[in-house]
Amino acid sequence: MKNQFFYTRIVRTPGGEEGTVIERMFRDSFNLEKVIRSVTLETGEVIVLLDDVHEQIQQMPVMGKNGKPTSYKEIRTMVQSEITLTPEDGQRFYLVTDGSENYTNYNEGPHLISSGTTPQMSIATETEN
Repeated sequence: MKNQFFYTRIVRTPGGEEGTVIERMFRDSFNLEKVIRSVTLETGEVIVLLDDVHEQIQQMPVMGKNGKPTSYKEIRTMVQSEITLTPEDGQRFYLVTDGSENYTNYNEGPHLISSGTTPQMSIATETEN
C-alpha cells in the first residue's frame, strides 16, 4: 500500500481520578491520493482535508409535550474527513508529499522553507474601455 500514509492518532479521555487524563494511541492511515489540502497550525500540528465527501445519518429525538422523546427522526448531513496530524507526523507528511522539508514548525525556531520559492496568487480583473 504505497499510497497510504500511516500516522498516530491520540485520543485523550478523562481518567478515573479528578484532573487525570488517559491518553491512548492508535495507528491509522489515509490514502494520499484523496488529499485536497493541508494546513499547518501554530502548534506544529497539520490538518489534512480529504476528498471523501459522504453522507452521515444521525438519529435525533423528537420531544413530546411532556419533554420526553416520543420518536426519532433521521438527520442526513454531508461530511468529509479532516485529520489532525501530530507535528512529527506532519513533518513526515510534507516530506512524503513534497519531497522536501517544506514544513514550518512554529515551536522550533527558524522556519524551514527549502523550496526557495514563494507561492504566488494572481487575480483576474476585467476592465471596460
